[in-house]
Amino acid sequence: MGDNRVDGAVFFAATEALRFLDNTLPGLSIKHDDAFASKLLLIYFGTRIHGAAAAVPILLTQRLGREAIIMMRCQYDYWLKMLYYDTYHAEADAVIELVDKGAYEYEFQKKAHLDLSYLCEADIQKFDELAKLAKEPNFTTEIVGGLRRDIAFQKAADANDNPFAKWFYANIDSTFAGHWKYGSSIVHASPQDMPKVLVKSPDGSIMINVDSRMKAPNKTIADSAQRCFSAMSLLRWRFGLEYTPEHLEWPALLNGAMVPYLDEATDTYSMHDEVPVSS
Repeated sequence: MGDNRVDGAVFFAATEALRFLDNTLPGLSIKHDDAFASKLLLIYFGTRIHGAAAAVPILLTQRLGREAIIMMRCQYDYWLKMLYYDTYHAEADAVIELVDKGAYEYEFQKKAHLDLSYLCEADIQKFDELAKLAKEPNFTTEIVGGLRRDIAFQKAADANDNPFAKWFYANIDSTFAGHWKYGSSIVHASPQDMPKVLVKSPDGSIMINVDSRMKAPNKTIADSAQRCFSAMSLLRWRFGLEYTPEHLEWPALLNGAMVPYLDEATDTYSMHDEVPVSS
């Protein structure tokens, strides 16, 4: 049985944002300029945002709130990595160079204890050295913290030269807790989530709850759609593509659909509906 709280107009606005990003990605042309590696990573993370944005509304209509939270957390991760590699081209260059050399693939195979017998000793020594460099930046300290401390990024935000930098400083404090910290607790099945799954009844018995519906599902769909639209906007901005009239009309479409839900309460610690306990 689906969740009838999901509004068709909000769902439609989300599918429109998904369509915009879907139509933008194949039309991007990459030239071998100074930002080549950065642009490759923008396309990669934009594509991953596309997948998460497609999953969130469907999961919510199927009463799978926790799974939608996981996708939202992933989407937030991809979005900030887009901002990071759009800003730090040297870091983007290093990532793409190591990808091309097979360093990340080797590091993964080694960690997963996959068969590496096809490599000779000389190759293993070479890859071991490369793998030392193939480390992903820490999300909180290097990606979020690096952008937060970056003077040039801050100046671009203040001067409105980079609208996405402006978004970052205006929203990082309000979004990080709900979209990253809370989402991480669901991803890792942290103990604070257990009472919503193993629900104690007044008589001391425990009801097992597999219904993970969230509070304010339409707000969640809107957040996901907005980030999908922002990813499309960053790509079009960076690749020099103009907005279409449909793009310019979309914010009004989403805002109009969201009018009935603006006052819905959300809860960073527990977004799920309260579950009736058995008597």
